[in-house]
Amino acid sequence: MDAGGVALVGAAAAVVGAALGATGAVRAARVTGRSQNRGQHVQWRRQVRRDAFAAYLTAVNGWYDTLAKVGAKAGLPPTPESAAEFAAELRDVGAALKQTHDCYSIVRLEGPAEVSERAEALLDVLSHWSALVLQQGDPEIMRLTWDEVGRRGLPGRPDFPGLPTDLAGQLVFVKREIAAFAEAARGALDHPDGALQRP
Repeated sequence: MDAGGVALVGAAAAVVGAALGATGAVRAARVTGRSQNRGQHVQWRRQVRRDAFAAYLTAVNGWYDTLAKVGAKAGLPPTPESAAEFAAELRDVGAALKQTHDCYSIVRLEGPAEVSERAEALLDVLSHWSALVLQQGDPEIMRLTWDEVGRRGLPGRPDFPGLPTDLAGQLVFVKREIAAFAEAARGALDHPDGALQRP
């Protein structure tokens, strides 16, 4: 083979090598890009869930604080001032209830299922505790039938299994349920695909 043939083969090898190198670089860039997109999506999804869980906990704590304030006054002899205060606090309970339900809807949407179930259990406990506190604090509510309570937009039945009858016990019980939701939410956020880790 003469020098021209060697140069031609060398040039062809260089062109093929360059084409293969460019193809490899394009494929590597594509794989890297997909991996980065997946990573960014996972991070974005985690942040959306975190925001939903945090908003729900904030709403739950607001409802809890409002109910604790009303519950502390339950059973005291009514005065015109206390009746007016109770009416205002009843509106606060209603607003806190609505906010909690709104945030719960977002938690249900964002999941995962285990956290949604924990949020629903917490909502049930708070609804029942709310009805119990409101009944203790307002003789008019105590006279309502459950259908009338529902029409007025008040929460569910007060006979929740395991809910203590004394206010201090109720506060502890509800706080435990709040902590259980927070733990489930934290577990979902700590796991890369959002599923809870089972021991």
